[in-house]
Amino acid sequence: MNISIVGRGRAGTSFELALRAAGHSVRIFAHDHLSTVTPCDLILLCVPDDHVAEVARNLPADDQAVVAHIAGSRTLEVLGDHPRVGSLHPLVALSSPEIGARRLQGATYSVAGDPLLFEVVESLGGVLSRGRLRGRESLGGSHGSRRHSGRQGRDEARRLSSPGLQRSGRRA
Repeated sequence: MNISIVGRGRAGTSFELALRAAGHSVRIFAHDHLSTVTPCDLILLCVPDDHVAEVARNLPADDQAVVAHIAGSRTLEVLGDHPRVGSLHPLVALSSPEIGARRLQGATYSVAGDPLLFEVVESLGGVLSRGRLRGRESLGGSHGSRRHSGRQGRDEARRLSSPGLQRSGRRA
């Protein structure tokens, strides 16, 4: 899969390393060089949550690419009018690119939107939070509806980090 990542920070670089290791063709771009983003299958926005809407709004139009963010506190609405959208939120800390890349492999993900994102999770050996597939109408994986603040996603992350739990959320 051809993937463009927007954001050169810890998250973007962690995803770059993990996705390359999984066999994807990956290019990474700074958030202020959006005009250089080339046609691809997936544009993954790895920018601070408060900047997702602005970056999505400034992306060149591409009817074929899925535009997705990794922000746990945002729904799909912030991606605007892009025809194919999604959210791919890992329930792990990305403390450095190398550690983050290792943690992304086999991690638990909250996923919403375009089915292409489920292929990405599978390629990383990941599992889905709560094991459910959600489409655009539900907006936000474990984050709930359009009006939901994201409390469920935070509660899920807290629960998964509790002693005695495995990544799938089952008791060890």
